[in-house]
Amino acid sequence: MADSAIADETEKPNPENEPQDSMKKIQDKLPEEATPKGIELYRQGGLPGNRPIGLSNFEISDSINLSGNRPVEASNFIVADTLNSSGIRPIGASMIHVAHSMQVSGNRPITESTILMNCDHLMGNRPICSNEGDDTDGMMGFLD
Repeated sequence: MADSAIADETEKPNPENEPQDSMKKIQDKLPEEATPKGIELYRQGGLPGNRPIGLSNFEISDSINLSGNRPVEASNFIVADTLNSSGIRPIGASMIHVAHSMQVSGNRPITESTILMNCDHLMGNRPICSNEGDDTDGMMGFLD
């Protein structure tokens, strides 16, 4: 027999008795690896570098080279200010008028609204509104 590290088609290799450098030779010669199907397409799982790309109407206005080449989407978002917290984060302009703020688990805005409630209130005297007919834009200031 030529090389004891290379197994022929009739005997199966025993990985416990073989040195590590000869295992590569054995694995390349195993007959179980060959299939009559020919070449098969190997698809990796959902890895970060292997994400699907879907169709969209995404309009790119620019790109930024931050952890890869990232697109910047064109939008009508108006930046009123920025906050330097774990990176520079935009603060968007809105039509919500903030009347006061309170310190309950962070700085919470209190907005002006015409909602009249005659029911219970949550912590910080925040109103509980129904899911029907309420002014959703006015209630956005109460979201946690």
